[in-house]
Amino acid sequence: MSAAEELEEIAIKYAREAVELDKQGNREMAIVAYQRAIDNLLKLIHIHPNYNLNKIYIQRINVYKMRVKALQGVWYENASYGDNLTRIENN
Repeated sequence: MSAAEELEEIAIKYAREAVELDKQGNREMAIVAYQRAIDNLLKLIHIHPNYNLNKIYIQRINVYKMRVKALQGVWYENASYGDNLTRIENN
């Protein structure tokens, strides 16, 4: 197996893991898995800049980045909402 194939397989593994964690509501771990998928796709693009699938990899990277931002937004909203509740309850 070539380095490119190995990186691609690792990225796919992390992406699948991220989706499953996302479905389970485990946002923090999903974010980590999406970021690992992104990192491996970026390594793949860097190693093989003229690879014919790079456009697809870039599209996937952008989709994963958008999902990470969405998950972070939900997580931050929930975290700040919880903090507000704690403040209200303590008053």
